[in-house]
Amino acid sequence: MDEKNRSADDLNEEEMHVLRRKVPDNYYKYTLKGIVVHYGTADQGHYYSFIQDRENKNAGWFEFNDTLVREFDPAEIPEETFGGDDANLTNNITEMQAQKNGQVDQAMI
Repeated sequence: MDEKNRSADDLNEEEMHVLRRKVPDNYYKYTLKGIVVHYGTADQGHYYSFIQDRENKNAGWFEFNDTLVREFDPAEIPEETFGGDDANLTNNITEMQAQKNGQVDQAMI
C-alpha cells in the first residue's frame, strides 16, 4: 500500500496508539540556534550559515560565509533565508560564476 494514501482505517493497533497519544504543548517547541542556507541551484551553489552565539546568548547572531563573519540581526531571517524570484536567482548564479572565474567586480565586494 502506498504510504502517502493511508488513512486511520489502515493503521494497526500500535500505530493508532501513537496517533492518539497526548503530548505536552511544549513537546514541539524548540529554540532556533542556526540556519544553513543554500544559494544557487540543485546543480551548483554555495552554502553559508547564520548561527547564534552558543556561549553568550546576549552576543547575538553571526553570519558565516566563507571568510566573511559578521554580526547578524535575527529579525532579518525571513528576508535572508527564504528564496526569491527567478530574476534574483539568475543574477545570483551569474554573480557566483563570475566570482568562481575570478571576474569579481570590486564594487560587488
